[in-house]
Amino acid sequence: MLAWEHLRFALALARHGTVARAGAALGMEPPAAAERFRAMEEAAGATLFLRTRGGLQPTDAGWRLLRAAERLGEEMSRVKRALPPATPERVRVRVAIDAELAAAWLRASGDTLLSLVGGIELELGAGADAELTVGWDRPEHEGWTARRLGALGVALYASSGYLGDRGRPRSTEALAGHAWVLGAGEESAADRRVAHLARGGTVVLRAGDPTLRAAAVEAGLGVGALLQGSEDAYPELVRLFPIPGLRPRALWLGLHRDAPGEPRLRGAAKALDATLGETVRRWQKRG
Repeated sequence: MLAWEHLRFALALARHGTVARAGAALGMEPPAAAERFRAMEEAAGATLFLRTRGGLQPTDAGWRLLRAAERLGEEMSRVKRALPPATPERVRVRVAIDAELAAAWLRASGDTLLSLVGGIELELGAGADAELTVGWDRPEHEGWTARRLGALGVALYASSGYLGDRGRPRSTEALAGHAWVLGAGEESAADRRVAHLARGGTVVLRAGDPTLRAAAVEAGLGVGALLQGSEDAYPELVRLFPIPGLRPRALWLGLHRDAPGEPRLRGAAKALDATLGETVRRWQKRG
């Protein structure tokens, strides 16, 4: 029985004149094209084309087949136009990124990221199987490339509501008596410096998760240390001033060169650079 693939091949033969050229037009290698020609005539139970010096010429049966194929092709085109467009399959890219940075980036990027990801599905986490990484340490593993997105510091923040009630401190000396939101420990240089600044105040809440600290500061529980630029992600926040003695840290985008599907990784990296990278560079300019 003749199938649509046979009819398409017959139309290609009539257009291009040889089995090889017809096969090439359909993306087939010469052996596969020759097999398609044999299967087509076998399914038709008749000789459809004759070989001549000018190329293949349709027989009477071949002409009848071609007219039928053209009509069927037109019908199939009408059906295709009537159907809704097919949703392209999305490809997943795993990105390892710090939760605090990711939350600020997603909130600040808005729908810009949506317009740039195209057919890519981003999976954010901290897994070792990530194909892209965003972090404070430059990837040094073999097979990885790195791009510097910019540098970010840490600043003191409070909500506008809190400042309306308690006043806005404009120096470290003016922090005395304020309420504080701190981390659960004093593991980093930033943690230690913030704990030192908070000694003259009252600690209201501690949280190991930086996104919880941001939520607490935004809710008006007190002053806290957050990533520079957090006011874009959390409009209720007001940046007071940078933490004295802390320098901004470089932020790196790492790409696994040897991972399968490198083009999709480069597409995801481009979307990250155009949103997160631009956001970081904008925050950095504010000082």
